[in-house]
Amino acid sequence: MFAASIGALAEAAGPVTAIGIDIPIHLNDDADRPCDAAARKLIAPCGSRVFNAPVRDVLSAKTYDEALRISRQRCGKGISKQTWHLVPKIAEVGAWFVGERCPVYEVFPEAAFGAMVGCVIAEPKRSRDGAEIRRRALDEQGVALPARVSGVGRDDLLDACAVAWSARRLAHGEGACVPDLPPVVRGHAQAIWY
Repeated sequence: MFAASIGALAEAAGPVTAIGIDIPIHLNDDADRPCDAAARKLIAPCGSRVFNAPVRDVLSAKTYDEALRISRQRCGKGISKQTWHLVPKIAEVGAWFVGERCPVYEVFPEAAFGAMVGCVIAEPKRSRDGAEIRRRALDEQGVALPARVSGVGRDDLLDACAVAWSARRLAHGEGACVPDLPPVVRGHAQAIWY
């Protein structure tokens, strides 16, 4: 299922008991999130696949230079271009999240794939071997990878399926998160789930 916005997608899904999302939520005001560091350790030696979520005030930036300045002021360091390109989606999800009536979990697909196969998958998901390992893992869990979708990369489809697998587990009271004892930020556990 595809939609133009997270709100439209959640509405089209109808009543659900859990939502998984591959976008940072529960941002800090002035420091890196412990869950990002914990996710890096979880998938070591492939920790570079995890990027730090921006601090909350970066979401109001209009340019990358402004985002860099805000981030440096708030937490003493800048943000990557990759993070900057996600800022509009992070802001959209943050605004939508406030009114959601079921639990919403920030899911890290690489951790989910690791849980499926019992170890970190070293092969990158964009490689032929890496994509095939992940596809087989999903298949073994009863999750079918959709056929090619115009404008959506195979790696994004794999990630979306891993998030769906995790949301299903979390809805049934299964799954796990990092860190083990997540801090509470604005009333929510600041964790990355799988």
